[in-house]
Amino acid sequence: CFVSKARREMGLFGNRAGSEAEGGGGAFGARGQAESEAMVKAWKRELKSQDRELNRSIRRLELEEGKLMRNCKAVAKRQEMQAVRTMAKEIAYARVARNRLLAARARVNSVMMELQHARAMIKATGHLRMGADVMHHMNQLANVPEITQTVARLTQE
Repeated sequence: CFVSKARREMGLFGNRAGSEAEGGGGAFGARGQAESEAMVKAWKRELKSQDRELNRSIRRLELEEGKLMRNCKAVAKRQEMQAVRTMAKEIAYARVARNRLLAARARVNSVMMELQHARAMIKATGHLRMGADVMHHMNQLANVPEITQTVARLTQE
């Protein structure tokens, strides 16, 4: 299933061979920014396509269930109980199948949200890292020991 593959590749579940704690940089950190963006776009495209397919299947099952209900009522008016029982079982199976598809769609949406969250966290981490680098360079330029000596000399005067 694509959902499981995406979760494994992202490193969100299961073994975390590429986790940040081990220096791998998380789901996308070991790759370049452009490559990780392309990967995210491809995964999102595939997940959206899966979501659309699941929606189509759910609609088909709902239509089939409606037809079965109408047919079941018509057969019940004719007092054919064996046929009504068979149709009722088919309706129950259709509902179970629809519920499974709804659960699968929820899982796909969950993975899509996890993917967006991981991407946002990586972007935020990159921005924080850049900010820290800027602060480091500013501290080097300001030469803190000289400033403290100047402040100490001014306070003595």
